[in-house]
Amino acid sequence: MDEIDRYIAATRRSLPDLASSEMYKSHKKIVDSVLFSVTSPTEMRVFYTSERRSEYLEINDISVICYDQYLGQTLSNFARLTFDSDSTEFTLNYISKVLAEFFRAYGASREAFVFARIHSDEEYKLRKLPRKSRKRLISVFYQELFLMTHEAYHAVLRKSPVLRHSAHEVVNRYFANVESRKRKLGTDQEAETLSPSRADIEPDLIDEMICDFYAYAVVVGTARNKLVFGKNEKDIAALGCFAALKNIQLVNALRASVVAHVRKKDVTDRTRMDFLSHQHNVRARFMNWLCNNIVGGVDKPIGTIVGDIDDYLNKYHDNLATLTYSMCETVVSGKLFSVFREEFEHVDQIEVMRNMDFRERVAVVDVMTGWHSKPEVAVRTQKLLNDPTKIRRLLRPGPQ
Repeated sequence: MDEIDRYIAATRRSLPDLASSEMYKSHKKIVDSVLFSVTSPTEMRVFYTSERRSEYLEINDISVICYDQYLGQTLSNFARLTFDSDSTEFTLNYISKVLAEFFRAYGASREAFVFARIHSDEEYKLRKLPRKSRKRLISVFYQELFLMTHEAYHAVLRKSPVLRHSAHEVVNRYFANVESRKRKLGTDQEAETLSPSRADIEPDLIDEMICDFYAYAVVVGTARNKLVFGKNEKDIAALGCFAALKNIQLVNALRASVVAHVRKKDVTDRTRMDFLSHQHNVRARFMNWLCNNIVGGVDKPIGTIVGDIDDYLNKYHDNLATLTYSMCETVVSGKLFSVFREEFEHVDQIEVMRNMDFRERVAVVDVMTGWHSKPEVAVRTQKLLNDPTKIRRLLRPGPQ
C-alpha cells in the first residue's frame, strides 16, 4: 500500500475488492495517451468509495488520476432516472440511498437510518424501473471518459503550463460571446442568467474550464462519425460531456448539503453550496457553447445538438434535478427534522424497541443501502424492511 492508497483509506469509506480496472480498459487507453506528454510518471487508478469523487492527486513523488467506480454507477443511475423514469418516486428512492450513504460516511447515523428506510421501499427501487433507453449506456461511457480525461489534463497542465495559452483563447472567445449577448439583451431578465464576465471568474474556475475544453476535444475526437441508436456517436459524446457536468453538480450538492448539516455551519456551507452551483453552472454553459461551435481547432458535433440539449435538460429537471435540489435545500435549511418528522419518530421507536446501539444502527444502514451485506444483521434488517409503513411523500419543487 503506497501513499495514495493510504490517503484513500484514511479519507473515505472504501471497498477495494469491488474496484475493477478491467471495466475501464478502453477509458484507460485514452487517458494514457493524454498522459503520454507528462514528463513525470502519472497513472490512472480505479477505486470504489462512498465519496463518489474523481480527482488528480500528487503525494510525495506519486501522481495519480483517481477514478471512483461508484461515481460511475451513480452516473448510470442518474441516466436511468433521467431517461427511463416517469415518476419522481424513483428519484426519491435513489436520492435517499445517496443521502443515507453520505450521512453514514460523515457520522450522522440517525439521519442515515431514516433515509435508508425511505430507500428500502421495494416498489420504487431502480431495478423495478423499465429500461427504455439504450442510448444512455453509451452516454455514460462518454460521461466517465470526460471526467477521467478532465483530471488527466490537470496533470498535463501542471507539468506543461504552456498549454494553457491556446485554451485561454477559447475561453476568452466564449466570454466575448457572453458579453455580446448581454449587450444585445440589455437589462432583460435573460441577461442575468448568463455567465458572469471574464473579470469576475476565479482563476481556479478558469483552470477547470480549460480542462473541460481539452477533455471535450478528446472525447468528441475519440467518438466515431457513425450512427448509433439513430444518433451520430459524436453528438452522443458531446452531450455526454454536458451531462457529466450536470450530474457531478448533483453529487457535489448532495455531499455538501450533508456536510453542512453535520457540521452545523449553515451560513458558511450555504455559501459553499452556492459556490459549487456557480462553478458548475458556468462550466455547463461553457460546455453548451462548445457543443454548438467550432473553436480551438476542434470540430463541433456532426448534427445540431441544441435540441438534444434542451430535450435532455427538460427530462433532467423534471425527473431528477428538481427533487434532488429540493432534498438538498431541506437538509441545509434546518427543516430536515420537521419535513421528515414521522420518519424520524418511527426510526426512534424501532431503535428503542430493538435496543439498537450505534454499531448495530450503521450495520443495518449498510445492509439497507446495499453498501455491503453482513449475515449477522440480515435477519434483523429483513424485519425492518417488512414494516408496513410505506413512504410516498414527495417534496415540493425547490431551487434549480
